[in-house]
Amino acid sequence: MMRLFKLVTIFGVCCKGDATKRRKPFERIRPISQASAPLNYSCFFFEQPLNHFSLPRNKSPTYRQKYCIIDDYVVNATNATILFYTGNESPVEQYINNTGLMWELAEDFNALIVFMEHRYEGESIPSPNITDCMAYSSSVQALADYANFIERHLFRLGTDTVVARPVIAFGGSYGGMLTAWMRMKYPNIITGGIAASAPIWGFPLNFPNKIDAAFQVIKKAMDKPYPPTDDSEEENYCSTNLLASFPLIQYLASEGATGRSMLTEVFHLCSPLQEKDASDLISWVQTPWFDLAEGSFPYPSSYIPFALTHNENAKLPAWPLQSACWVQSRLAKDLGVTFSGDVSDVKYNVTYGESGLVLGIDWDKISVIGAPETPEQMYDAASLLEEVRDAVAIWYNITNDLLCYDLVPAPNMGHNDAVDNVYGLRSMTALSAVSRHLASDAERACHEQMSKGSWEALCCNEEMNLIITDAGGLGRDFQWPPSHPRGTTSYSDVLNNRGDDLAETVCSDPHGYFGFPEEPPDSWSTTYDIIYGGLRIQSHSNIIFSNGLLDPWSAAGVYVADPTTDADHILDVIVPGLSLQKINDRDLVALIMDYGGHHTDLMFSSPLDPPSISKAREIEKEYISKWVEQFWSKS
Repeated sequence: MMRLFKLVTIFGVCCKGDATKRRKPFERIRPISQASAPLNYSCFFFEQPLNHFSLPRNKSPTYRQKYCIIDDYVVNATNATILFYTGNESPVEQYINNTGLMWELAEDFNALIVFMEHRYEGESIPSPNITDCMAYSSSVQALADYANFIERHLFRLGTDTVVARPVIAFGGSYGGMLTAWMRMKYPNIITGGIAASAPIWGFPLNFPNKIDAAFQVIKKAMDKPYPPTDDSEEENYCSTNLLASFPLIQYLASEGATGRSMLTEVFHLCSPLQEKDASDLISWVQTPWFDLAEGSFPYPSSYIPFALTHNENAKLPAWPLQSACWVQSRLAKDLGVTFSGDVSDVKYNVTYGESGLVLGIDWDKISVIGAPETPEQMYDAASLLEEVRDAVAIWYNITNDLLCYDLVPAPNMGHNDAVDNVYGLRSMTALSAVSRHLASDAERACHEQMSKGSWEALCCNEEMNLIITDAGGLGRDFQWPPSHPRGTTSYSDVLNNRGDDLAETVCSDPHGYFGFPEEPPDSWSTTYDIIYGGLRIQSHSNIIFSNGLLDPWSAAGVYVADPTTDADHILDVIVPGLSLQKINDRDLVALIMDYGGHHTDLMFSSPLDPPSISKAREIEKEYISKWVEQFWSKS
């Protein structure tokens, strides 16, 4: 059995270099300067070993891991519940300021709230002068961090007394994966978990045919009314109009300077479109829809834009995916575009209204069946693209201050140094300045790699490979051209098409500084199935897997019957828009929100929440109450 490392320092370290002191659990000590947030919390550092699984003991380098606590709701510390957020791939403030469910539950549970920052994120960065500096970025080490902290710090009274308390873990996205795995691997420490939007069934060995599943979810969400909670029976053409736009872009780009000039004009591009840029323009149009679907909240929100860019001024409107189709543009309307043939086989014709343009599509090839006879007819065909431009402006011009566009991801959402500094991030300017003072090439390389955060290294070290976005345009979504040859149906096909594994480039370590694995990567992510069980989770207990069906990550969620592919998935309807599936009789539960975005249930409650979202939080509270009562009844 692997043993946890004994810590160099058992108790928390004050962030400003104050002398380490022993203190009672939940005693407040002087916090570091807080991020610009209205919430009241205090943050400290805890000394952790970089490698929890190395022998002999006490030989591992250590690093200081940031954690933040809220103890305002603790009335009696001896029987307090601990609500613990398993930090994921961003600075911890991102989760403190958005995981409202924990704040709203705390008073009813006499709870201490704890948010812990993931290693290699924010201010929880190891020293760049360690050997194999990135080798310790992994989910396994992160879980050991959290378990070590809870056991040695939150449960510790004095030097020789451990008093366990009920700990309910919370996490969203990768954090939701960590919450689920935390309960699975450390049931002696974690009483139960709310694993929101946790795509733990997105690995190749789980469902190898789900290579385009995320884009299928987006298409279904795109085809809903605005707002999606409405029962409107009005016809929705958004996904089909969008599908028709991509071959139209390629056709116009191939029509010489006249066609490319038209595209430049229609899309308000800052620079004239070149013939080689047609595929870039198509990708530019396709890019935002995933993020809009993730951000399917019933109120304006900066959560998804900020998570990607750290720009506080970027805010999406309520229901942004449907808003792009119905409010920002007329893409959901009948624009005269018609299809004939077999769309599912990507062999069809598209007629563009009265323009005279008819394009034949055969997988990735276009043929012109009918062409416009006048410039006016050409512009009539291109009018579809004006609606496409207006739709994607909801993302690319999110701050409403751009007059033209470059073909780059969201140019007005770039990093803001002031915001980055508040949230413990490093700007490239600051990084360069620090790097100049490091002693060796290895330290400078490690410092630069660490500035990228935990995710890239984690994917290399553990061969993290979520496959639900590995293909698109195969006839089951809104994209074109297909990303793979005809006949591609599974992950095996994707690997055969791909040839050399792309991870070899991402995980490049030519000088051996980072400690990335030297052997070829396992594209099937077998390690995750071995460590966490893959589909074989029925023996576990006390985990709610919640998913919103507007969120593309729901395609990799945990279910009894998959609601993203099976219309008859509902086993127990709680209220309209909310269903529950019992995976076993030991409180392993799938909670399915028809109108949920990316871990909507973890957010602060809002008067704009659909009743189904409010009810989902009530159900989560009921399960937590049950788990806490069971804990104390057995103590």
